[in-house]
Amino acid sequence: MTTKLMALMIIIISLVGLTIPAGVLQTTTNIFAQSGGAQEESEGDLTVVINGETFTTGQTITISGSIDDPGPTPPNIQIVDPEGDIVARAVPTITADDTFSFSFEAGENDPMLLTDKRMTVSGNYRVTVTYLASFTNIDEVNMEFEYIVTPQPEEPSPPPTTTIPPPSPAPSAPAPTAPPTILNSQALNITALRSLVAQGQQQFEDLSTIIAQSNVSDSNPNILSNLNSIQLTFQNIREHLNGVAAGTQIIQ
Repeated sequence: MTTKLMALMIIIISLVGLTIPAGVLQTTTNIFAQSGGAQEESEGDLTVVINGETFTTGQTITISGSIDDPGPTPPNIQIVDPEGDIVARAVPTITADDTFSFSFEAGENDPMLLTDKRMTVSGNYRVTVTYLASFTNIDEVNMEFEYIVTPQPEEPSPPPTTTIPPPSPAPSAPAPTAPPTILNSQALNITALRSLVAQGQQQFEDLSTIIAQSNVSDSNPNILSNLNSIQLTFQNIREHLNGVAAGTQIIQ
């Protein structure tokens, strides 16, 4: 039988779980972990090492070993939980120094484990490592380790964010209030008043000339006196209007 055919048979036997044909020598060694550190067991050309006896969720489990005078087929590793479900399968490569190694994190859902079942049950897990030393000889080592399901610590929640409100703006100065509206008022047209005063003065001068020429003042001397008073009044109004701006409000 060719070497390739032998390799194919051991892989099928290991992964599918076929019954080993009659006449094939199978050597099996069982060892069960109690306590302590790494455990090691050998059978035939196969030596298997587990890096501990008890593991908790998230810890790394490493199954390694060596093979004396290895053939063309790799070893097959299978891990079964306390309920009989397969939680991991592996066919590690034999390195140049005739060793192999397989590691995974306990309880993790790793697609490299070649199974959908996770390690969710506490108890003793069985590790079976099988190696086809020859077409008529299979070395098998059975070991156990204890697994304890432990809850993973939750990530701490971020501290609450304290929002500091922006400082309130300083109170602004009150807007200047408009001066009260003067009721019953109207604009004083200074220009028009100045014109009227000038016209009144001119008419007064014309009237004075006419009175002087008609000798009316001889019969009534008070007329000139009154006219002079009117003239002074016009002059006084005109002088006061010179300092007043146009559009000035007056109260009625």
